Formats: sequence, structure tokens, C-alpha cells
Amino acid sequence: MSFSVGSRLARSENDGFSLLEMLVVMVIVSLAVGLVSFQKSRKTQSVADTARAIVSVLNNARMDAVMRKTEVNVEVDLQTRTVSKKGQASWQVQIPDNVALEVRTADEFKHGNSRRIILFLPDGTSSGGRIRLQNGSAAVSVETLWLTGLSTYDETH
Repeated sequence: MSFSVGSRLARSENDGFSLLEMLVVMVIVSLAVGLVSFQKSRKTQSVADTARAIVSVLNNARMDAVMRKTEVNVEVDLQTRTVSKKGQASWQVQIPDNVALEVRTADEFKHGNSRRIILFLPDGTSSGGRIRLQNGSAAVSVETLWLTGLSTYDETH
């Protein structure tokens, strides 16, 4: 049996992958997984940002009602996809087109097919309501409690 150094260094088709080739594949897979994760995170962030803005409008309306000792309406317009403090354009949130919108309010606060009202009273209470936003698997519910008038949001994935 003879051994030749040259024949030992020659690669055959059955040698397998080199460490460098394995590292390149691992980097490519990591980048692909990271990109998918980042896109999902952006969807969730967009829905959560919109929910936070809506909560700000609702809580500002409650504060206005208490401080001014008057009723304050927040209108959700399903047709224009806006949430706004009635009479104040600066307190308006535009719902992105790629976000599904669902609103629940008491029947007496439904105006036609497209408008819903959440009413805040001078004592801090409200008519209550729920606004649900969803983009794919990212979903957020904004809830206004009737007893306290406080608004919060909850992310549900």
C-alpha cells in the first residue's frame, strides 16, 4: 500500500462542505429569518402606534370634558377611517388603509352606517366603546370604560 501526498490533497466529489461554505449558508439563513421578523415587527409597531394615538385622543377628550364641565364627543368615521375629537382637527388620527377597523359602541351612539361616537361626560364617565385594529396577525384593542372613562390599549397577537 503506497501513500501519495498529492492524492490525499486532491478533493473528490464525496468530501462534503467546507467550513466556509457552511458559514456562508448560515449567514444567508440568518438574514432571511431576520428580515421576516423585522417585517412582522413593523406591522405590529404600525398598529400599536395607531392605537396609542387613538388612546391619546380619547384620554384628552375625557380630560377636556372634566375640566370644561361639558360633554365631549370623539367620532370614529368608518368611511374616512378617522378618529377625531369633534370640532378639533388637531386631535385626529388617520387609520392606515392596510389596517382593518372594527368599532363597538352602544346603539344610541351609532350615527348611520359609518359614524360611531364615544361620549365623555363632565363627571369623567363615558358611553364606553371598543376600537379594534388589525393588520395580519398583529391586533390591538382600544377600550374606553364607561364607568371611569379611561382609555387603554391591549396588543393581542
